[in-house]
Amino acid sequence: MKTNMTDKDKRLLVGMFIFVIIVAIGYWGVIPQIKAYSELGEKIEKEEAAQKINKMKIVNASLIEMQVEEYMNKLDAVKEDFYQMLTSAEVDRMFTEMALNKNLNIYELKFNMPQSPTDRMAYVYSALNQRQLEQIAEYEEMQKMAALNENSSSSSKKQDDGTTETSDEDSGKSASSNESETTKDLTSSMMGMEEGTYSPNTEVYAVPISITVGGEVKDLEAFLDGINNLDKCSLVTGYSWGKYRTVVKRDVNGNIISTGDAAVTATGEGVTTDELQTDTKIRKSLTVRLEIYMLDTSSLEQPAEEAAVENGE
Repeated sequence: MKTNMTDKDKRLLVGMFIFVIIVAIGYWGVIPQIKAYSELGEKIEKEEAAQKINKMKIVNASLIEMQVEEYMNKLDAVKEDFYQMLTSAEVDRMFTEMALNKNLNIYELKFNMPQSPTDRMAYVYSALNQRQLEQIAEYEEMQKMAALNENSSSSSKKQDDGTTETSDEDSGKSASSNESETTKDLTSSMMGMEEGTYSPNTEVYAVPISITVGGEVKDLEAFLDGINNLDKCSLVTGYSWGKYRTVVKRDVNGNIISTGDAAVTATGEGVTTDELQTDTKIRKSLTVRLEIYMLDTSSLEQPAEEAAVENGE
């Protein structure tokens, strides 16, 4: 079969064919290998960074164990300053016994048992309160950044699956940022969180209490001193003085019908002179507002119980 193609056309056709083959080999063969090599290099860098951190962990393992043991001992010592998780009956009994031991009458005892851990904020106009607010804001910002990073990582996983493509420049930036984040995460996991940063309260429960008692001034002062010197963690948020009257109602024969206590703002308010002299007794009262702090300290009692079992006690 004869064709009208000249030698020049044949050479051009062969050149175009060779060019197409070279482009095909480059596009489907060389470029994927280059990308794979680049990704492999990034993985190697990440693994080398992780290896360095792991070597540091191995070298400092004994030191870290000592630090952990010291930290746990400090934590146990701090936990001993808190009340064990109390029931409402136990709180009522504790303060009732304190008042009765001081020969005081209990006019009112109110408290709210918390259902969740309670964050304790400092005085609103203090420098500590401002520092707490700043730390809380930083913590919330960190939580937002963590959520954004999680979303971006999920997006990168979709890109790795082939749903979308990114440029080499973007992938390079992503690789460098991932490497720095990996190193940062590994370092923080080895060294622990920075001391003094804010973390939400997940263990300590605050019980706000208000108690009003009446009696002799010296007994009331002793009761207030006892509240200030509780053996466990507590905080007196305020107190106030007042007066209570005890009114005794009698029949014509002088038999007691009923007695009752009521707060007064002035001596003898609401009763006659005869009742004041014979059937009413004015007593000084003290209202104390405080908080006690509880957490689960059962783990501290467990070693002592185990030791007792081992000793056969």
